[in-house]
Amino acid sequence: MYKWQTIQKDGTELKQNGRGGLTEEERKNCKIFSWVNEKTGHKVSVDLTTGSFKINEQVLLPSRGDLEVLSGRNDIEYRLVYATRHFLAFGDKSPEHSVGAYIIGWQATLEGKNIKRLLYIKPSGEIVFAYEG
Repeated sequence: MYKWQTIQKDGTELKQNGRGGLTEEERKNCKIFSWVNEKTGHKVSVDLTTGSFKINEQVLLPSRGDLEVLSGRNDIEYRLVYATRHFLAFGDKSPEHSVGAYIIGWQATLEGKNIKRLLYIKPSGEIVFAYEG
């Protein structure tokens, strides 16, 4: 199971530990957001000052596309996107509720166009990159 943690712009650290999500103010003041696997320590982060992603403190380098142009630009206002996607599996017994993916990323408005860059983290630790715009 992954839990979120953040480093705010003022250096304050926040952790999920029994609380729900971030307040709107905490979202706006978030500098680094991370999903951390509480058993394995696997960590996926997004730096909202640069738009860059890290996996276990290693910068994720995109292979192609405009992410190379967008990530690392300090003149863009990156807005936090994070969520947990849940699924229900039906079988012989009552439905089972499970987490399907943890989502981390950012969105920004560039030249009037909304752009999103997201990572989907499966419970197994596998990561899928997605984008819009």
